[in-house]
Amino acid sequence: EFAEREIRKGVNANTVEQRIQGLFDDVTPVSEKRVKVGAILDKISKNEKIEPANEDIENMIWQDVYTNRLNVDKYVAELKKDRSKLLDVRKRALRGKTLDFLMTKVCEDLKSKDTESPTPEKSKD
Repeated sequence: EFAEREIRKGVNANTVEQRIQGLFDDVTPVSEKRVKVGAILDKISKNEKIEPANEDIENMIWQDVYTNRLNVDKYVAELKKDRSKLLDVRKRALRGKTLDFLMTKVCEDLKSKDTESPTPEKSKD
């Protein structure tokens, strides 16, 4: 679609090809990182037996509605009709819950380290 639009504007086909390749070159590292992070979060959620509650999924649906300015009734009907879209919403809710779990663990670890560390003694000079 992008290429067709550019060619209709009169942009040289080679230039369009170079722009497309540049776009792919720019997004590939980001995409690879997202896939790796997703795989890590999926493994953590499995190991920790984390599951999204209905409330988590509903919150993700509302987030989609507000972020993308969707009609809530149409979006919910679309999710009911297309199971893969609903599974995607569930996966994003699960990953969000897993991130929350990790943040809680990090905060707990930091608090426990703060309480374990001895207070420095004042020198008697």
